[in-house]
Amino acid sequence: MRAQVLLLVCFSAASTVLAAEKPLKPETIRRLPGTIGEQARDVAWLDDHHLLLASERGVFRYSLKSGEATEVLAGTAVPEGLPEPMAIATDGATLVAVSPFSSGNFSSRLSDHKRLIAQRSHKVLASDVGVRGDRVCYLGFAGHPFGVVTPATAVLCGGPADSWDELKPLHTISAGDAAAMIYRFSVPPYAGALVMETDGTTDVITSAEPGVFRYSASGVRIGVLGSKLRELVLQDAEDLMKQYAVDVDKRYRLMLNKRATIDGLVSTPDGMAIVVRLAEEDVIHWELWYPEAAGGATRRLRLGIERRGPFGHLRCNTRADQMVCVGSTPTPAEAVDPRKSETVSTLWRFRLPNKSR
Repeated sequence: MRAQVLLLVCFSAASTVLAAEKPLKPETIRRLPGTIGEQARDVAWLDDHHLLLASERGVFRYSLKSGEATEVLAGTAVPEGLPEPMAIATDGATLVAVSPFSSGNFSSRLSDHKRLIAQRSHKVLASDVGVRGDRVCYLGFAGHPFGVVTPATAVLCGGPADSWDELKPLHTISAGDAAAMIYRFSVPPYAGALVMETDGTTDVITSAEPGVFRYSASGVRIGVLGSKLRELVLQDAEDLMKQYAVDVDKRYRLMLNKRATIDGLVSTPDGMAIVVRLAEEDVIHWELWYPEAAGGATRRLRLGIERRGPFGHLRCNTRADQMVCVGSTPTPAEAVDPRKSETVSTLWRFRLPNKSR
């Protein structure tokens, strides 16, 4: 009995420590150069000293030391480039980019810029991507079923040079037809996130069902973390398309800013973490939620980033204990204008804590 009481006391003390964790302040904050364009949409570590940045103008190699950016992928028409890339991924050897705005994807070998595939097709609308070696996985959905791909398919995988037709489903929305409809109505950037770990494990979270689903490099499901986080399910996603398709201001003020939503997924020294977007009195901030096998997320670490609402999203990527995020830091006047709210492109760099839990 005494051992049980001692265990409960220790657990309570640990929970108190986690709850009292201070906001994680960025080590550096930089305004990104205008050469990349107006809107930084995604970021990926290339190596210890360089990043890849996606913007409306294409994909750029960015030096953390000099702050210079050079074009890697033009934002021009397929097959020479990819218009309006939204999400990118790299393992240091291959670049993969997707654009739901132009219904396209592009992959190339970074050493000699050899194009592996460039396609524009409405067959799959992809909003996130991961790559590791000879395997690429896309978070997206098919406009119409084809092959073994169904309306509930959320992640498809294959090789860097494979067309949509050659990809195979990895993750399928399993919570029923209603959940599948939530996912299909969750147009980018609200659909969820995907990340591939260094060992090839693929982790995915969607707007339609709670939890981070984990798959081995061979495609076998190995577990679910945070299966009780129902507050991240976008239950009224249909309103995105039907009620607020045109009125972006009300979409955020009356819908998205009333809840916690998913902005990303990152691999940290303490395991997977969900980048969660939150709003308080027209100020937007973000937290890292560490999902647990028990279903919850006891540890929630606030990031030292705030911006004026009602708009704003954050994209982050990690390398060991380093995390970089891109977003916008508009003035109050710019923040309320959807045409200008994302044009003050900013880069934050963090050093992540490493706590044994």
